[in-house]
Amino acid sequence: MMSENIKQVAMIEASSNIVANVVAVEGDEKEMQMSGFYFVSSGDDVFCEPGMYYNPADDLFYFDAALTQLTRPDRA
Repeated sequence: MMSENIKQVAMIEASSNIVANVVAVEGDEKEMQMSGFYFVSSGDDVFCEPGMYYNPADDLFYFDAALTQLTRPDRA
């Protein structure tokens, strides 16, 4: 678990919903700015990693572009 002051934040390209990177941020992610990207706090209880898809309607991250898989697909 992260410190209360440090958040896990998804870095997403402005023209996409694909997570480019996940960074640890101290403070308010709304104050973060980088040309071509927006930032979304994923919270301690929401899993997020690069390559996942962000759905702003429910504020969750998915493994598939159809936004149906919240868990990692089985790679059998």
